[in-house]
Amino acid sequence: MTDPAQTGRCPTCETAVRREAEAYPFCSERCRVIDLGNWLSENYRLPADDSQFGDDYDSSEEAAGDSSGSSSGSSSGSSSDR
Repeated sequence: MTDPAQTGRCPTCETAVRREAEAYPFCSERCRVIDLGNWLSENYRLPADDSQFGDDYDSSEEAAGDSSGSSSGSSSGSSSDR
């Protein structure tokens, strides 16, 4: 019988996984890639504590900076250089 301390559950599909598995804590490379895709597409998020930035920090300024920053890096500027 398998020792419960030597197994875990795959965070993606909940299948039992042995600690010796190559893709541990995932059951397979497929589940590992699915999890990575979820992080990269921001389906998973860590909670942020805005108080760590101090009283001067305004999250709306960051949002405004993101939208203006993304337009300056657009491909339209590089196409005119061609």
